[in-house]
Amino acid sequence: MTHLVPFKKLETAGKVPSSTQRYNVLNSVYLSVTLPTVLPLTGKLMNFTDNTGEQRAACLISEKLTKRLPLLLVSDGTTGIEIIIDPKINVDVQIIDRFIKTAKSVASVDLKRVYMSGWSNGAAMAVEYGLNTPNIAVVAAYSAPDPYRDIDDPCTQKPYPPYLTPFKNLYNQCDVIAISTTDKAFISDLVDRYPSLIAKFTVTDAL
Repeated sequence: MTHLVPFKKLETAGKVPSSTQRYNVLNSVYLSVTLPTVLPLTGKLMNFTDNTGEQRAACLISEKLTKRLPLLLVSDGTTGIEIIIDPKINVDVQIIDRFIKTAKSVASVDLKRVYMSGWSNGAAMAVEYGLNTPNIAVVAAYSAPDPYRDIDDPCTQKPYPPYLTPFKNLYNQCDVIAISTTDKAFISDLVDRYPSLIAKFTVTDAL
């Protein structure tokens, strides 16, 4: 899941906010490569070393920029890396839009059968994208957390999806303890407020 936060606040921060001290926060000054003034970022893969000495890679996909693009990469221990950037850029949504547009342009696509899927944070993105994008038929996701709230989240958001795209989230029994807790509450909240929405939460015990 990509958390979108005010960019100016991050840009002027002298240190990591106390609420996120458990994170390793990196911006462009930590990168082992120097970013050029002009960044044609279409599909550019950048390798760098983070402040713990580990090798990382990021694929930067955006329009051409005329100024340096500060990046902020957040690593929550072994649970993965999240990208925090200016919400006005919103490259997550842009790249999904682009993939779908490209598929439609190079192949025969049934416009009524465009599906979204994903796993873990990617599943949360699939659900969020499906609920906020027209012409998505259905979302089928695996182990999706709540796209709008964490278990202990000081900045929760209440979703108001403009499109009631049906979706189903599947979990294995081993995921139920943590990840599915937030999503179950997320689905219950949506169904209560939007009775016509088809949203299902299913747990299986298969490996």
